[in-house]
Amino acid sequence: MEQYTTGYSAHASLAMIAEWTKRKGLWEKLEAGVHIQQKVVLHTPHDKLKDLLINIWAGGEGVVEVNDRVRTDAVLQKLFDRAACAEQSTISETVNASTTVNVKEMEAVVKQILQECSQCYRHNYEKSWLLLDIDLTGLLAGKKAEGSEKGYFSGKRNGRGRQVGRVLASQYDEIVYEQLYPGKVQLEVSLLELVKKAETVLDLDENRRKHTILRVDGGGGTDQNIDWLLLCNYWVLMKVKNWQRTQKLVKTAD
Repeated sequence: MEQYTTGYSAHASLAMIAEWTKRKGLWEKLEAGVHIQQKVVLHTPHDKLKDLLINIWAGGEGVVEVNDRVRTDAVLQKLFDRAACAEQSTISETVNASTTVNVKEMEAVVKQILQECSQCYRHNYEKSWLLLDIDLTGLLAGKKAEGSEKGYFSGKRNGRGRQVGRVLASQYDEIVYEQLYPGKVQLEVSLLELVKKAETVLDLDENRRKHTILRVDGGGGTDQNIDWLLLCNYWVLMKVKNWQRTQKLVKTAD
């Protein structure tokens, strides 16, 4: 595909992110930590992961957008020290070649970068509370997508897709952890896993948990979940599931 060489780019504002990645050694960390076994023709697996991340930063929502957003923008490529961009189909092949081990390797790299660069990891627990919001967000997807199932998707009756579980450090507007689930999964099932992952990323020991507030939607408010969180010394702000049962219990105490 012919590249534009006008010297201009609609994504010139990404120059700051490009400089940040170089100063923080992000690409070196990626190459050292993630090892995808794939034959190299023109671009290495790490090159293609780099192109995919550039596409995300440029506003791309799917791998298919790489061809139009990154591959045709020579200036954008140069910002990130790329002389060329891989074709979107070969990037998809690299993603498909990734194994469970590669996913865990990527998680470890992301955790390392977050701990080195984020504000939430350096939060002063003695001075103020850390507020973590936990919820699921439905993402519509086609029938053939892995994990795509009928489930709850706001405003889409009989919608099909997947659920994104997210832990957000609200004071800092930083995502602590994300996990993709099948469309039928609800928060009551995924909540404890998300909390445990956040504990690992933020090194939430007993003292830090005593100064952490978990804010959770009603879908996660089962008795078992609440009991577990309280036993772990978290402070909890949560809607109780099956509130009708609670209402009946209150009436018996009148």
